[in-house]
This record gives sequence, structure tokens and C-alpha cells, in this order.
Amino acid sequence: MLFLYLVDLQELENGSTILVLGFIFAALLAIVLLVWPTDELALDKDNIYFIRKSLWSELNRAKEYKISNFKSIGTYNMSKPAGVFALFVPVWDVYRVEMIFKDDSSSSLDLMIPKKELKKILMMVRGKITQPLA
Repeated sequence: MLFLYLVDLQELENGSTILVLGFIFAALLAIVLLVWPTDELALDKDNIYFIRKSLWSELNRAKEYKISNFKSIGTYNMSKPAGVFALFVPVWDVYRVEMIFKDDSSSSLDLMIPKKELKKILMMVRGKITQPLA
């Protein structure tokens, strides 16, 4: 949309090629934003679910992990402004959730999810993880 402002307004007549390209770009951007997947977390008695939902069903994904297999779980914010361009580029909150399992393997997932929701669910998961006393 920014390039529409950069073009001399006198050139934007009906049927102008640059105007048509601008509308096509705006339509494509709207479609991408509508089908872009959103992240969700769900928790039941035994499992935690990492869910990615979209209006386009082929982009829907869900990963299930048994809480009884966890040794620990944690998260940190991966979002950082990109220098001077941070003023112009939106930075979404992207959190990496790292899971360490009892067999000392690990897995991590990157989620775009509100911090309060993430912390609330991870605190419930930590409460369910039982660690043997050393």
C-alpha cells in the first residue's frame, strides 16, 4: 500500500496500470491475512495440544504431547525489533516453547500467542509434571 502513496496522484486515473496493481496487491494481502494460521494451546488431564488453525483447512495442524513424558517445559520470547527498521516493521510476539522429556530428548515449537495465555497453561503443565526426588 505504501507504493500507492509514492506515485504521483495525477497518474492515478481510472484504468491506470499502477492503480490496478495496487488493488491486486491489496487483495492478495487481505487473502494472506485471512488464511494465515493462528496458534492456540489446549490442555486436558493428560495431554497438551499445540494447535495451528486457519480458514484454509489444509493449513490446520495439531501436535499432542503426553504431560507424563515431560521432565520440564519452558518458554522465552524470540521477538526482537530489527534496528532502525523496527519503526516500520511490526514485531509480533513469538514465543519458543521448549520441552525436555524424561528420556533427555527435547523438542521446541515457535508460537505466536498472547503471553498471559501461554504462561497460564505452562504453569498448569508444570504443576502436573512430577519429578522424582534426588
